[in-house]
Amino acid sequence: MRRSILLIIVGGFLLGAILGAGFLILNTDMQPRVETSGKALIGGPFTLVGKDGSTVTDKVFRGKYMLVFFGYTHCPDICPAELQVMAAALDGLARGRAALGPEARARTTVLPGEAGAHTGAIAAADVVIADPPRKGLEPALLAALCARPPKRLALVSCNLAAGLREVQRLRAAGLTLAALTPYALFPHTEHVETAALFERAPTR
Repeated sequence: MRRSILLIIVGGFLLGAILGAGFLILNTDMQPRVETSGKALIGGPFTLVGKDGSTVTDKVFRGKYMLVFFGYTHCPDICPAELQVMAAALDGLARGRAALGPEARARTTVLPGEAGAHTGAIAAADVVIADPPRKGLEPALLAALCARPPKRLALVSCNLAAGLREVQRLRAAGLTLAALTPYALFPHTEHVETAALFERAPTR
């Protein structure tokens, strides 16, 4: 009798395990699969369609401030918040300059366009603050920083691989890594941003 009950219990467990495994397999096959092709082209010239149907290219904004945000067709959580952040950043820049005194405001300049096109602006700078996109510093800007290292450089990196390459180049150019702080802005993910402070070795 006990043996029969034991066999029934074991058989029930085995049947449940088989049914559960089958359900998982069928459910996995029913899930939509995401396929990617090629590599996303970020940066450079673009051609878009305006809200009135007209063609809009990067040439329309030459000589003007431009902040382009590419969102998803369905993005209810992240995209609206990021647009608000971008609007607040531009508003903060304008208010920050307006709050300066006349002399300090006269010493500030906003240069539109890619950072690599304005390397001459950092030639005589004592302090440089750089917050590049995920691809890292533009080659022209990195080369300029290595050719004429500033007294201090604050570098924000949202790509560990790009940040590591830049640290190696900057250290080889004579800058010392004085401080490095990681930030987990996206908890429970592998994404980590870093803020690094470089200092130029004093001349003897």
